[in-house]
Amino acid sequence: GIHMPKKKAVLTINITDNEVIQHLREHRFGKNLENLHCIYCGSKNVIKYGWRGPARRYKCKDCGKTFTDTTNTIFENSKIKPSTWLLIAYLHLKLGLTTSAIARELGMPYKTVWEAVKKIQKAAKFFQGHAEA
Repeated sequence: GIHMPKKKAVLTINITDNEVIQHLREHRFGKNLENLHCIYCGSKNVIKYGWRGPARRYKCKDCGKTFTDTTNTIFENSKIKPSTWLLIAYLHLKLGLTTSAIARELGMPYKTVWEAVKKIQKAAKFFQGHAEA
């Protein structure tokens, strides 16, 4: 028989990683950072403190801690790109694909997708608002 080469991921998402982080920032802190607050102590006395990749960094003048747009979210310290997180969320929450189907579609390891799906189920509120592809 004829052996077909294994297809690479055909599904892509029409949003950049930077745009995903921007949506997250607006969701958490408001379009113009009007709801910016320290995620540790709740203080409004917070200043912009540079960037870490596409995520804006902040410093609380009251408790002294720094944090970013992605601190305490599934995006934090993840090897999965923000746009891929969104794609997995869309396939799982919107289309109801199984973990193995998503792994196959995206050409990703099953274990990686399984762990991502578990986290997405916990964070479903954010994704349901933003996975309107």
